[in-house]
Amino acid sequence: MKTFITLAIVTFGAICHSVAQQIPMINQYFYTPFIYNPAFAGASGNTNAFLVHRTQWSGVPDAPITNAFNFEGSLKEEKGGFGLSMYQDRTGILNEVGGYGSYSYRVKMTDDHHLLLGLGIGVVSKRVDFDKIIVKDQNDSYLLSQMQSKAGFDGNVGFVYNWKDLNIGASIQQLMTSRLNYQNANDVSMYLRSSRHLLASASYDFHLMEDKVAISPMFLLRYAPGAPIQYEGGFFAKYRDFLGLGVSYKSDYAVSLNAMIKPHSRLTVGYSYDIMINDIRVYATTSHEFTLGYTFGGNKNESLKRITELEARVDTLEMKSTATDAKLGETETKVEVNEQEIEALKSELDANKKTNGELTEEVDLLKKEINELRNSGVKPSGSGTVVPGNTESNPNPNLEDGMRTGLAEDYVDLQGNSLKQGYYVVVGVFANESNATKFSNKVNSSIVILNKKARYHYVYTFYSPETPPVYPKLTEARRTITDEAWLLKLN
Repeated sequence: MKTFITLAIVTFGAICHSVAQQIPMINQYFYTPFIYNPAFAGASGNTNAFLVHRTQWSGVPDAPITNAFNFEGSLKEEKGGFGLSMYQDRTGILNEVGGYGSYSYRVKMTDDHHLLLGLGIGVVSKRVDFDKIIVKDQNDSYLLSQMQSKAGFDGNVGFVYNWKDLNIGASIQQLMTSRLNYQNANDVSMYLRSSRHLLASASYDFHLMEDKVAISPMFLLRYAPGAPIQYEGGFFAKYRDFLGLGVSYKSDYAVSLNAMIKPHSRLTVGYSYDIMINDIRVYATTSHEFTLGYTFGGNKNESLKRITELEARVDTLEMKSTATDAKLGETETKVEVNEQEIEALKSELDANKKTNGELTEEVDLLKKEINELRNSGVKPSGSGTVVPGNTESNPNPNLEDGMRTGLAEDYVDLQGNSLKQGYYVVVGVFANESNATKFSNKVNSSIVILNKKARYHYVYTFYSPETPPVYPKLTEARRTITDEAWLLKLN
């Protein structure tokens, strides 16, 4: 019999010390994180009330059933918060009831960085129904009987570091590790001692689609002396703070599916479903959890949230505006450069038009002059035309076609020097000095001269006071430079 009682107590102790069984296991703690950390009291800026009902391991007799109520809100100017939490956790022969009052204090380190410190003090009552223990000998003197309740003080402490949408926190539950003694009429006793639990959490809110969607990855770690460390990771996604879906994984326990809907801006309804993944899934089907929450003074929270959203939106728009201004500046610079280029091109076009007009005019004048030269003193003679004169000294009279005569005193070079009498091989005539100069620069060994009376500029390539050396040079000029090269004779 002693062995059986010892076994029962050890089994009972193992249940009480198993991971997340001495403190209730809540899937939807992210709705009300105050349930695991007193530092979250008033952190949202509103006054909130939440009811939680959890049925664990459906189908298993005397499986854990948890009911919890949380009420918390912020103090004046949000420098701190207050909270009240009560719970009932029934597992087998143990029925535990507790209540805590909490206070949190906010330390503002910078505009975006805050540290929240929290403390909770309460009373815990643990009732053990020894009559539910099945034994062979009901008269065993070591057997504890009937239902016995014992109570003791308890506390918890925690902190939260907040930076914008990031929250990192840790808390110690069952801080006082109260020892509760139970005994029978024969002074045979047993005791239950609470063990401290360390919980560490982290979460971050990512806002997408202009804050219409929020995705929050979360992590929770549970540790109790003598028990394996349990970790939980997952995410929860919300659309317009109206509909939410999430999934989480608890190590060596279950995968939890979470859903939330807000039929009203102040009302929250949540449901969670566990899919068992450890060996107990053979005996236990699943777990269900229901959450009902209500926010008092919702206008304040909505206003603060709206202000935050608008400020974030303003920051985004200002960044976009700055980027747009930079692009606008670049575009304006390009426009100015393009306008300058356009003006330069217009000026160049006008200059080209003017030059083209001058060239056209010059071509017309030259054609006219050529016709005049050809018509003055030229008579038909056989197959060609010749200038009257002594042809015996001219081996090729055709080279003198179009020869023009003038007075040397009517011609000067560009430096104003008078020209010598003689013969000049002319390859171009221009009304504009600059055009004559440009043409001369392209023709090797050419020189520009000016007819002072006619105001024409001539470009010649060879000069000789006598005729014999001129003819080969004229022939070469007509072959290599222009077939309209001609002779100018200055007297």
